[in-house]
Amino acid sequence: MDPDSAPPEGPGQQPLPPQWPAPSYPPSPAVPGYGYPPPPGPVQSQRRRRGWILWAVLGLVALLVVCGLPAALVIVVARVEGGQPGSAGSAPSNPARSTAASPSTPAAEALRTRIDSALRDQGAALRRGDEAAFLAVADPTVPATVAELKRRYRSLRALKVERWSASVDAPVGPSGPKKQWVVPVTWEYCVAVVNCSLDPVNVSTTWVERAGKPLLVKLGTTSKSDNGPLPWEVSDLRVALGPHTVVATTARYAGRLPMLLREAERAAAVVEPFVVVHPAPDRFRIFYAGSAEWRRWYGGGQPEWSVGQAIPVSRNRIDVVVRAAEIEHDLGFLDDLLRHEMTHVATLRGARTSAKFWMIEGIADYVAMLGRPFSAYDSVTETRRWVHGGWDGDIEVAAPTDSAPDWQVAARYGVSMLAMRCLAARFGQPTMMSFFGLVVNGGYSLADAATTELHADWTGVAHDCADYVRSAA
Repeated sequence: MDPDSAPPEGPGQQPLPPQWPAPSYPPSPAVPGYGYPPPPGPVQSQRRRRGWILWAVLGLVALLVVCGLPAALVIVVARVEGGQPGSAGSAPSNPARSTAASPSTPAAEALRTRIDSALRDQGAALRRGDEAAFLAVADPTVPATVAELKRRYRSLRALKVERWSASVDAPVGPSGPKKQWVVPVTWEYCVAVVNCSLDPVNVSTTWVERAGKPLLVKLGTTSKSDNGPLPWEVSDLRVALGPHTVVATTARYAGRLPMLLREAERAAAVVEPFVVVHPAPDRFRIFYAGSAEWRRWYGGGQPEWSVGQAIPVSRNRIDVVVRAAEIEHDLGFLDDLLRHEMTHVATLRGARTSAKFWMIEGIADYVAMLGRPFSAYDSVTETRRWVHGGWDGDIEVAAPTDSAPDWQVAARYGVSMLAMRCLAARFGQPTMMSFFGLVVNGGYSLADAATTELHADWTGVAHDCADYVRSAA
């Protein structure tokens, strides 16, 4: 093998990886949950491109996402102007629901039935494009709620919502002088595709009754603990749809949509052969965030240095969000960023463990480097420095510590990418992806996965790939 040349790995040159069934949820207690458990503080890693310092942070967010997973994985790609990035903080837990009154009273059950009917009618109005009927659930004496529903209607219609249904929990209340009822609601929806995977959204709503009719007076958003609010919940979106992607942004960046869609579709063509859990995402969803949206979407509070994230929003969905203010400085970086983040979407849906830093980040950089020799890698200098001056020869590279120097962090990415390239070169790309699927999505140990899929002893494979890394570097 020529270590400085890419193995045959173009999307049209190899068959798709095998279809792995989605694992059961929640994961087995013996297998780490969906999220990378770092040491205290953020785990930082870096790549270089055109003078940029790019950081990727794998953070364990101790929360329950809307699908009920025990933890969520947030992957951040970022730019650092100087100094060390600080902690992104942690998301708060789900707020306790009100227990002002028993939800099992006859009055509560009757109201629940009427609200359920009103929301079914609203969903039907959304799908057929009837704004007036969609707004009919709102209390007309509360202009803010009416305006909020109008904005959501525009954003959801722009996203081409094809399915929309509501599930109403038992109302709690009435409470206060206005006799308002607090009603937890779960919406399930999908965009662009009729037969897509439904995404649940849990929110709190507040209603009043007038002449026996329930009227919505307040509409909540997905909580921070569920990686909310989602973009369509809080922003007036402009949307472009392609065969494989949905790209959305605000009016300020609407002129960028054709370019963003073109780049997203190009990235999807490269990334789709690397889907591990099938069926593949019905659409990759990319949201281009202005400064205000960056501080608000998906919980906000992200570090000032970050430029992109892959964020789980349900069991079947990982969204990609890109920070416009940073990408605008170097649009040429967008291709690598989208490939990297969309590879996380393709490979981490349904993951049962993400404790393999070298595999998760290695495969993302492997895809970003498809068709290019290692000599073209952004961190080739840093990788060579580490490999020939301190690396212990173990391809199972651990995530860098918070105090790791920049060059060594970049080198860990480089070694991880080369290790995945070695597996593809030796066993073929489809087998490499099957091996990845057994470990990350199936919860297999490296030794068992190597025996099952590579038909080889893992110790020997790791030794050979260490030699490959040294030769390449």
